[in-house]
Amino acid sequence: MNLPTINEILEVPLVKGLITKLNRGEVVSTALLVLGELALQTKESALDMSLPTVTEVADRIADKLLQNEPARLVPTINATGRLFPPELGSAPLASQAINVMTDLAKDYAAMGRPVGKWDNAQLLRSVESLINQLAGAESVMPVNSATAGWFLVLHALNKRTEQDRTAPVAISRGQLFELPSGSRIVDILQESGCSILEMGSVNRTTVDDFSALPENVRAFLYIYSAAEKESGRIQPTIAEMSKIAKLRKIPLIVDIGLSGLIGGKDAVSASSALTDGADVVIMRSGSLFGGPVCGVILGRKAFIDQCRSDLLAKATLCSPYILAALEQTLLLYSQPDRGVNSIPVEQILHFSEANLANRAQRIQKQIAVSDWVDSAQTEIVEQSTIDNQWLSIKLPTCRVVVKPKGMTPAELSKRLTRGAPAVLGTAAEDVLILDMRTVLPSQDIALVEAFIR
Repeated sequence: MNLPTINEILEVPLVKGLITKLNRGEVVSTALLVLGELALQTKESALDMSLPTVTEVADRIADKLLQNEPARLVPTINATGRLFPPELGSAPLASQAINVMTDLAKDYAAMGRPVGKWDNAQLLRSVESLINQLAGAESVMPVNSATAGWFLVLHALNKRTEQDRTAPVAISRGQLFELPSGSRIVDILQESGCSILEMGSVNRTTVDDFSALPENVRAFLYIYSAAEKESGRIQPTIAEMSKIAKLRKIPLIVDIGLSGLIGGKDAVSASSALTDGADVVIMRSGSLFGGPVCGVILGRKAFIDQCRSDLLAKATLCSPYILAALEQTLLLYSQPDRGVNSIPVEQILHFSEANLANRAQRIQKQIAVSDWVDSAQTEIVEQSTIDNQWLSIKLPTCRVVVKPKGMTPAELSKRLTRGAPAVLGTAAEDVLILDMRTVLPSQDIALVEAFIR
């Protein structure tokens, strides 16, 4: 028995994926180096040494290539069953949003006929008009991130109440947690020059706590998280907070976490927050809404106009490509099916049990013959929570449960994340779980091919 040849190694799907991810010259030179090391070990060892298979050699090549390789963005199949796992970035975009960004990025871009200075105003008006139709917002301002939106809103609030900038903003102690971006709201408030008045306790804050506030409070802040309901923590509703804010004639600023623009699978949305009386809402487009990564400030025209005229506004501007993708996503929501057939996040939320079961069974049969798999079976879960503290969405799902052959689930998971595309599943005690709820139908073939590398 001989060592695999370089040509045999280059035909292994894992190595082909490395060539795609890196470059052919680097992969070939590393493969030759590994073969040389193995040949030397074979020569120096006993004659009965078992030679590695072509797959094992490919693994060694991948280890050597990737051990010092800087992290790079790679396309990834999300088989975790969670919409927004912390290991991944935002959810996939609709093809219409991708296409408009590609078309704009490959050439110079102009708004209508290229006359005069470039101006995003027309595109912004279109975005504002669409959000007004869908969510009933008086005014809208897209920003490059929700964190930037927070800084802009608080900076504008400081200008609005410049006569008493030492006056605090009030927030429930139970809502002083990290935002989805990882930023702590306490840090943002402090960096913005706002003093904080913490109300209630971590697990219980009531309307009465806010009713008894001192007169100089400048604003109420409210950060929505599904964890409040799941953990049994008691918090006032947005509508209850709005009544007190209106009596005091101060703004209620609401962050809706990873919730979307309009109602759906999650209890709170930008639209419902505005209906319940929020003056300003901060939304993440790359969330349940399914748009490009940016923030959107919605709300009362007077307050949004202050944000627009603030000097900090220019530092928070979105690129025209992001605005164009946001507009395309909004156009899909304005259609009768509300984007269910076009926006990947909406597709994931609306897959039927039959769809998931049929796809899982096909994939299970195909990957069961892989050299990496000892056995594979499907498992129906009647109700599964598909996200973290920000969204509590319970839906049925179907999983492919894979028992690896000759390796641990963590080792199989490592192999699957090396490819192009990578595959992210959930390694359990003795199996790897692939949850079909978050796998798009267009990814089914690539998911199977990942096991034949």
